[in-house]
Amino acid sequence: METNGFLLFIPLVFLILFSEPAYRAWKGPPPVLDIDKTDSLLAWMAARQTVTEIKPKEPVAFHQFDPNHIARKELIELGLDSGIARRIIRYREKGGRFRRKEDLARIYGMDSVWFRTAANWMTFAPQDPLPSKAKSIQKSRKKEDINLADTLQLQDVYGIGPTLARRIATFRDRLGGFVSMEQLREVYGLDSAVVGRVKRQFEIAPGFEPRKINLLQATLEEISRHPYISRKQAQAILAYRAQHSLETPEQLLSLPQLDQHWLTKMRPYLLLTPWPR
Repeated sequence: METNGFLLFIPLVFLILFSEPAYRAWKGPPPVLDIDKTDSLLAWMAARQTVTEIKPKEPVAFHQFDPNHIARKELIELGLDSGIARRIIRYREKGGRFRRKEDLARIYGMDSVWFRTAANWMTFAPQDPLPSKAKSIQKSRKKEDINLADTLQLQDVYGIGPTLARRIATFRDRLGGFVSMEQLREVYGLDSAVVGRVKRQFEIAPGFEPRKINLLQATLEEISRHPYISRKQAQAILAYRAQHSLETPEQLLSLPQLDQHWLTKMRPYLLLTPWPR
């Protein structure tokens, strides 16, 4: 039995010894590296990297300029975004004026980095009158109806961007329409300066009647949707309506949740029929 094991071991040794040469012969000789082609490939890669490199932006050569007179092309040449430059020109064409450096910073979307550099080069002509074109626009422009204005029209006002325009439109729709321009002050994020500019461009059409709520029939959801009525106040109104004959809006003042200030604001939005005034 030991002899048989030895006889099997001898072929196994020869197989191990000759397996590597046999594999090399079957695989063939290793590829020869072409030095010329390798150099060409490296040169091509270096050239491609040079072409695709982003060239550093050349520094802007600022010069003195008057924000009330500089052209849009010049603003772009000074490194300002073309869209912001267009807003500056539109603001001037509508009669706007820059009296201080800080006024330019209030342009919607203004690049603060650009402004800090440009502020050192701004000059303002003393008592510079408005361009005749701007004067004629101010005189001839007819105010638009604030209750019909869409968000794009609202964005024409300096200081109102897409977000504020949507807030104004949403608040107006929930109210049922503005009955006073002072209600704009209740829009979150709208400061007094912007409200003043809105007043110069928009108005409430004479005879305008807002959408009214009939508290004798309206549901809880319909009543509480109005921005002047909270859900708790709406629930109190419905509870009172279920227990009493509601004939005048003044009756609601008996509710602790409501007061005269609330009624004064809400009166234009209440359907008083059959309530007497």
